[in-house]
Amino acid sequence: MNENYLREFERWTAGPTERRAALSAEFAEHLREAEAAGRELHPAPLGRRIAAFVIDVAIPAMVAVAVIAIGTAVGVGGGFQELTDLGRDMAAERSSEWGALQVLAVLSLGLAWLWWIVGLAVSEWRHGRTPGKALMGLRVVTEEGIALSFGQAVVRNLTRVFSGPLQIIDWAWALLDSRRQRAVEKLAHTMVIRDENSEPRLSAAAGAPVSDGAR
Repeated sequence: MNENYLREFERWTAGPTERRAALSAEFAEHLREAEAAGRELHPAPLGRRIAAFVIDVAIPAMVAVAVIAIGTAVGVGGGFQELTDLGRDMAAERSSEWGALQVLAVLSLGLAWLWWIVGLAVSEWRHGRTPGKALMGLRVVTEEGIALSFGQAVVRNLTRVFSGPLQIIDWAWALLDSRRQRAVEKLAHTMVIRDENSEPRLSAAAGAPVSDGAR
């Protein structure tokens, strides 16, 4: 894995040969240090991970609840299902039936779905954490202990587009793995760790520690 990073670094480094060689050697040393640190990473307890997952789920869930409430209030009829049906129809055929609240509701559902599928993956890629992980003092890194690539962020979040047995199998894998990695995390060579520089904000606010759950 480190060789891939080094090759990419050398490919994108410009300047005289001597300078490129010096920078490459310095970067290789940093990679070796990161790899050594990666062997001492502390996998995140499943209790905290599940709590972070619930927090991330709550964001689009609250939007969906608000949409259902809006649909009921304006007499849409079937609430969420009716809004879904409206989204499937051609805008030209139903535009005259759409009020401002219905349009807002459909857009809100679309944004909530986009946040769940794309937003969380981008957040892990750019910041190493989602809102739930930030609140629980967790961070996503590669198995070497460095920031993950966009491709790794996408792969480790693939199961967000599925539900049911696949999600269960994915999470069950973490129960058997020494690093508490889900199946797609194994595939992406990433892991969730306790962020040593960030204590769980929820436990600090409550004045009591959060149970780490299974280790």
